[in-house]
Amino acid sequence: MRGEQNIINDLKNWKELIKPYATPEVKLARKEVWKTVLPFGLLFIAAAIVYEFQFWGALGICFFAGLFLTRIFIIQHDCGHQSFFPDRTKNDRTGFLMSLMTCIPYKYWARSHNHHHAHQGQLDTRTIGDVTLLTVREYNELSNWGKIKY
Repeated sequence: MRGEQNIINDLKNWKELIKPYATPEVKLARKEVWKTVLPFGLLFIAAAIVYEFQFWGALGICFFAGLFLTRIFIIQHDCGHQSFFPDRTKNDRTGFLMSLMTCIPYKYWARSHNHHHAHQGQLDTRTIGDVTLLTVREYNELSNWGKIKY
């Protein structure tokens, strides 16, 4: 019980707890971009070369490239929230460059994703990007199969 109370007390001051981690650091952000994009590019090239000789080897390389592509999307996501760099221009330029690799249009995605954050869970205004959330009445009105799918 004591540990639970400590967690509850900490959560009352959650903004103070996260404050040291809430300020973007340009040097660290640039380092993360290079630590992600460079290996992705090299793996992409390696997969293209190996594919000429061995399909399964190229597929194995693509698996690891996919992990770096996930990191690229995370950078794009953070730029869309304007939280990767301290200024909007660097976030938008970096987000755009990352979107060329993820094939997800940066400006459209950032706008719709931020809309999702602003409106998620508002049952009277369900729009794009929402995770389906039903009221008890709506759930009870579903068929058995609908309840299973929900």
